[in-house]
Order: sequence, then structure tokens, then C-alpha cells
Amino acid sequence: MRGFQLLSTVVHRDPANQQALGAHLGIDRTVLTYLIDDLVEALLVERVPAPSDRRARKIIATPHGKERLKELENKVREAEAELLVGLNVEQSAQLAHLVSELSTSIHRAQPGMNPCEEMDALG
Repeated sequence: MRGFQLLSTVVHRDPANQQALGAHLGIDRTVLTYLIDDLVEALLVERVPAPSDRRARKIIATPHGKERLKELENKVREAEAELLVGLNVEQSAQLAHLVSELSTSIHRAQPGMNPCEEMDALG
């Protein structure tokens, strides 16, 4: 899950450097390093010098990483459609909005906490 989140953030948000990526995802530096190492090894991302500071590293998706993200996003869409089959379009949008609001609220209250894990803990 964290790999998907990282890859999605790199592609869709284009953080300036590795530190900004970690801050956005709320991932500790040491954990982030291991996660990036795994994605580099899988040829999904690469580290390049950050344009704003050559000492810092920017994480970019490889062509393979971008293609893999598209595949994963399609699987997520299919799973969402299956899960929400009993709801109309308006209800689906309302549910997505409420879940997003809850996740954002959790992130604001505890920036280092993974919102998915916190929501699991609520259950």
C-alpha cells in the first residue's frame, strides 16, 4: 500500500525532493529510504538530483513505474466499482467525499499517523 501511495504521489504531485515526499505522505525518513530502495530495485522509480538543491534527491517515476501505476489505478477503480455497486453516482461521490474528509481530519490531528491504519483502529 505504501509503495502505491508513494508512486502515486511521485506521479501526480511531483514533490520537489525526497524530504517533501516524506512530509506529504507522513513517512519517517528512515522508513521512506527503505521504501524508495525497494521501488528503485523494482525499476519503478529512480533518484535524481533535485533541481533546487543538487545535494537533495528528487524521486521520479520510470516509464515502467508510470505504466504499473496505471495498471494499479485501474484495479483500484474496478474494486471501487464492485464495492459501490449498490450506490448511485451521487451516493458514491458523497461517500468518497466523507472518507476523504475523515482521512484529512486524521492526518491533521496526527500528521505522522497513517490514515488507513488509524481508520482500521477506529473499527
